[in-house]
Amino acid sequence: MSLRTEISILRGFFTPEEAAAWKLNSGTGEVGSLLESLMEGDFEAVLRNQHILDLLAGDGSGADEDIEAYLEGRVSLYLTCGPCDDQRTRELVLLVLAASCLHLFAQSNWTGPSVSIALCDLLPPALTAQTHTLAEALRSHLLLDGESVYTLVANPFLLLLARVILVKCSSRMLSLQLVPWWTLRYISLHQQILEDCSPQLHSLAQSSMDTVMKCEPGLSEHCTLATQFHLECSYISLMYYDYKLAKEHIRKAQELSGLDISMTGALGKRTHFQQKNLAQLVLQVERKEEQAKVSQEDSPSYTPPSMLPRDYRLNDDTVLDHISFAEPGQYDLPDLRAEEQAVMLGVCTDFQKNNPCILSQPKFWAVHVSALCLRTSLEKGSSRRAERGMMQLQAIVDHFEDQRCPVTERLKVFYCSRVSPRWVIQKQLAGLLSDLGCISSALLTYEKLQLWEDVVICYERLGQHGKAEEVVRRELEKKETPSLYCLLGDILKDHQYYDRAWELSGRRSARAMRSKALLHLQNKELQQGVSCFQESLRINTIQ
Repeated sequence: MSLRTEISILRGFFTPEEAAAWKLNSGTGEVGSLLESLMEGDFEAVLRNQHILDLLAGDGSGADEDIEAYLEGRVSLYLTCGPCDDQRTRELVLLVLAASCLHLFAQSNWTGPSVSIALCDLLPPALTAQTHTLAEALRSHLLLDGESVYTLVANPFLLLLARVILVKCSSRMLSLQLVPWWTLRYISLHQQILEDCSPQLHSLAQSSMDTVMKCEPGLSEHCTLATQFHLECSYISLMYYDYKLAKEHIRKAQELSGLDISMTGALGKRTHFQQKNLAQLVLQVERKEEQAKVSQEDSPSYTPPSMLPRDYRLNDDTVLDHISFAEPGQYDLPDLRAEEQAVMLGVCTDFQKNNPCILSQPKFWAVHVSALCLRTSLEKGSSRRAERGMMQLQAIVDHFEDQRCPVTERLKVFYCSRVSPRWVIQKQLAGLLSDLGCISSALLTYEKLQLWEDVVICYERLGQHGKAEEVVRRELEKKETPSLYCLLGDILKDHQYYDRAWELSGRRSARAMRSKALLHLQNKELQQGVSCFQESLRINTIQ
């Protein structure tokens, strides 16, 4: 029963058969109410559950500890002598809590709508008395390998609590088999809020993948979920530049999905005035006959198109919105399920090819948004498509606060669709503005997002070198960080600022040593440059 429950939690919903079995066997008690809230998408209710509040706050003892040590102590104590007599039940409660934290963190920073977590309601007063100090402590604990956390990340407490459960205390959750899969999901989210790749997370990802792969035979009856696993592994491998492994996972996901995806040629027209049909590249998608008979019960249901971000048409007087094929019906797609659309998106991401096929079937929020962003990124060099790209990205940014689409719809196949964080999409929009020469407008967006490196680049492009230095020094007066000192070093071409960043990071900033090495090379100081590069790579080999 435990493995079946874990599979349901991973999937995000019960099949009718699983729901009936759950109500019959485990639908009551603390786990039942927590799991019900999780499946309904009410993740805040999980945190507000009295069982969880007691777990986090207890009697307030140990609240003078460091926040991460405090949380680890509370979780360890719960695993040892929690109110539930059954050890497996206690572990299941923690898994539901970790999953809820990850989903809420994703909602806060990736999918929307915004959510505000009041830590004073969850933690002892001694921990929450100094709000600013607690916020700094949370970010410092999420800093790994000298790579700092994005300044405006929302609700970092949720990610830290998930980390404590899934990484720090996972070795004590022995009755659960698929905890490493949730660890992979945690890694995916954590890595995306860091400035650069973390070797710690990379190593943890490799071991987690290996552990889940050993459990894969137990997922033989759950082909849909196995497909999602390989897609998630593929995106994590791409994140750490392991292209060979990513391609292997994509191949396995495609094999499990039963889709035959191939590039072929077809006659068609791309412009309004084209008289003659020419060969066009097209993606041909066919489903194997035996796969068409597979039950869809364990695949997410479609999201109504009215809940999805608008797909802007290309309103151009020359270029057609879609290729006009000589034989229009020849390459019609089968009715694609969630994991099948995610496989197609993964194939396109792997090849970095534009794929209008995915957008022709708007069914799932995560796949739809990822495909729209990928199309915009690939079209940014086309002057005829730039306006559509800006409107498209703005629509996605605005949709973050749209209340019509519930988070349960947005999270369907979220972890295997590689949706970008909200600020990355806003940065992509600012980049389009900058490319079109609207540098002042882009500058306003970068300043709002506190992306100071992009702010400096904008001022340099505007010829305001002094203003770039002024902005960085102003931010340094608020708080000294290694990243800001590195930026100041970039502006002034001065080693002392890289040295200050190096010391401030506790000699853990690979960026500081890398920038120092590049400055040595510019000054023809080759030996010093080599030494700094070696030091940078010693700290972080994934650069």
